[in-house]
Amino acid sequence: MPLFFSFFKIQESISNTFFFHPHNTMSLTPLMFRSLLRLLTSLIGDPAASVSTLLFYSDLLPQNIVLERLVQHDLLHQENYLFHFLINFLRCFW
Repeated sequence: MPLFFSFFKIQESISNTFFFHPHNTMSLTPLMFRSLLRLLTSLIGDPAASVSTLLFYSDLLPQNIVLERLVQHDLLHQENYLFHFLINFLRCFW
């Protein structure tokens, strides 16, 4: 039985070492949650404008006036982190 308890004691010390507790550090979860909500509402609410904005800012949108009219520059809000991540991902790897 002592081996059983020592295993959990070791596991607890490892988890305390490698993982952050909410009371010790600030969390990025609220920032990412807000960014995810903004991204999802833009993609669900107006998918054509969202996709054209992503493609425009990642320099993948063809030169077409009709498509450029769909671009919404207000989607590039500074706190829209996931939208910026998708733009940079497309810019680098496509």
